Amino acid sequence: MFLGRIVDEPLLEAVRHTRGSVAELFHCRADGTRVERMSFAVEVLLGRSVTDAFGDIAPVRHSRLRYEVTIELRSNLRGERPYICP
Repeated sequence: MFLGRIVDEPLLEAVRHTRGSVAELFHCRADGTRVERMSFAVEVLLGRSVTDAFGDIAPVRHSRLRYEVTIELRSNLRGERPYICP
């Protein structure tokens, strides 16, 4: 659900719909330190054609799409905030 939200909403808004604080999204290592980045990859398999919101049908040239995103936790004067890495 989180990945779907970051596609449609600003990152901070998507984070607000999760449980806990922003920092709690980032795992802790065995020594108690927190990782600074998390990465996601999603692959989507498409059919031979797609229909857009207007009902137009178009052939698909590539049947597999891969989306990747890396989110970094940064500290500033207001606390910790997540950022999408370029």
